[in-house]
Amino acid sequence: MKGTPAPAPRHSAFDDAQALLTGVLFVAIGLALFRQAGLLTGGTAGIAFVLHYATGTPFGLAFFLINLPFYALAWRRMGARFTLKTFAAVTLLALATCRWQSTWPSCWPPPAGSSRSGWPGRCSAPSR
Repeated sequence: MKGTPAPAPRHSAFDDAQALLTGVLFVAIGLALFRQAGLLTGGTAGIAFVLHYATGTPFGLAFFLINLPFYALAWRRMGARFTLKTFAAVTLLALATCRWQSTWPSCWPPPAGSSRSGWPGRCSAPSR
């Protein structure tokens, strides 16, 4: 005998915040690794990387601005709740990547087997 499946329980606000922050952390680490390796990805992050590499625009700012038009589409198709969560995630990710970009040295991490101070090249501590 088949019945109607029970509706899935909704996540609490704490669950949503925890998932959002964890997701932002993992994606920000991944984007930082892509940036250090000079790699590209697809989607809006890829477009932001191209702008960053071509013009020197901070990745976080480019990523935030490129995503702006999609909020109107999301609001109409997915609703306010989804759009606000997406806006929060993109904003946090943009801020995290801007913050990391300004605090990490451009040569981090150094190659295996080299000391930080003895590695020649473009290594310089960020200016404050």
